[in-house]
Amino acid sequence: MPKRKTCESTHYVRSDYLEQVVLTDIQRITAFSKADEATFTEALVESVGLSTRQASEALTAQLERIQKRTAELDILYRRVYEDSALGNLGTERMLKLTR
Repeated sequence: MPKRKTCESTHYVRSDYLEQVVLTDIQRITAFSKADEATFTEALVESVGLSTRQASEALTAQLERIQKRTAELDILYRRVYEDSALGNLGTERMLKLTR
C-alpha cells in the first residue's frame, strides 16, 4: 500500500465549474432520454430494480440473523425455566437471567 503524504496546499473546486459540470450532465441525460426514451426507461428501471434487489437481499439477511438469534434465545429461556422448575436454579437467579 502506498504511503500517504500530507498535502500542504489548499484544494478547492470553483462553484461555477461545478455548476457547469452538473448542468452538462443533466443536459446529456435529458438529451438521451428524449432521443431514446425506451432505452432510457429500461436503463432507469434496471437501475432501480438493482438497488431494490440489493436492499431486499440485505434486509433478508438481517431478518435471517434476527430469526436465528430469536431461536437461540428461546432455547436459553426454555433451559432457564426448566432449571428453575427442577429446583436447580433459585428464583432470584432465574429473574436475573430472564431479564
